[in-house]
Amino acid sequence: MSYPAEAESFRSEVRAVLAEELPPGWAGIGAIAGRQDAERFAAQWRQVLYRRGLLGITWPPEHGGRGLSRLHQVVLMEELARAGAPFGEHTDLFGIKMLGSTLLRWGTAEQRRRFLPRILSGEDRGPLRAVRTDDPGAPNSSGSWLGAFLNARAGTIYAGTSEVQRNILAETVLGLPKEKRREEVGHG
Repeated sequence: MSYPAEAESFRSEVRAVLAEELPPGWAGIGAIAGRQDAERFAAQWRQVLYRRGLLGITWPPEHGGRGLSRLHQVVLMEELARAGAPFGEHTDLFGIKMLGSTLLRWGTAEQRRRFLPRILSGEDRGPLRAVRTDDPGAPNSSGSWLGAFLNARAGTIYAGTSEVQRNILAETVLGLPKEKRREEVGHG
């Protein structure tokens, strides 16, 4: 499979970053024996990715990204996988991918200005934890498990559907207006 020239040029950039920034003799994240050592490396590596402009690359430049295509994101992930390098820390899947994407799509200009740079820099991130709820008012309340990315400033709750994610994030964290559920608009 061949990619367009701009994607291959980006691949060269990523490979140069990997060659310059990974430790000599790098054998991949899996070669790091201890979990804490691997987590420490991932945290340090995340800062390299941030410093080199390789986090949030599809985000608009005004929000700290590079405005690149999804194909560029594919190339980045291919090269990180080839090198055995992590994409960042485990919380980045929730912070950058879920919370960031939600803010880009549904957040106000003020919320994007306030939170997105902090998410990319790593200033706003938190632990992943599971929350079990049997609250009849909660989404999927029949004892569903919810994964939560929480910290003092921003967070998202993932419950398996983007509608639930948006509503919980909107109502409880960011103060966005609630979207009408399918039942309320006659689709369910």
